Amino acid sequence: MKKKRKTYQIQQKLEVIDFKKNNPAVTQEKLAQRFNMPIGVINSTLTKMQLYGSRRHKQKKNITFKSCTDKIYEPLYAWIQNKRFCNHTITNEMVREMALKIAQRFYIENFKASHPWISRFKEEYKIKTLTISGEEQLVDPVLLIDSYERFAAMLKKYGSKNFYNCDETALFFKCTPKKH
Repeated sequence: MKKKRKTYQIQQKLEVIDFKKNNPAVTQEKLAQRFNMPIGVINSTLTKMQLYGSRRHKQKKNITFKSCTDKIYEPLYAWIQNKRFCNHTITNEMVREMALKIAQRFYIENFKASHPWISRFKEEYKIKTLTISGEEQLVDPVLLIDSYERFAAMLKKYGSKNFYNCDETALFFKCTPKKH
């Protein structure tokens, strides 16, 4: 039977650190006996003494490490919002390419918009992958009013035998992605 793993509160670890600071000659074995903790926990606690000794331990989950690549987040998010407003399809590859362009504009060297980076970006801005369902979501009908007339004039040049229904063929897989 596996031994149940025990967790220790930060307050308990702070007590170990305080005791060690006041009694520097005490060994880890003695600390383990005194506080009823395994030596491994004592060792890792003393190793991380600076972290637990500061006030940052209370905000541990909220610590964010800002890097130069974080400059890319806001312009990239604005670009995505603009594309979504226009009902354009956006793929991860398009996001990656735009992130690289923005990085060039900010003169950020050695930036690679890796899949984990894109995942973190999407998670931070709560961007979800959506599936487009129905043709009406692809284009705003108001924008197409003039296009209908021009398209009808172009179609008059061709007979009905020249039309090809592509969605019923094997070529259909190369069309625009249905997720954005």
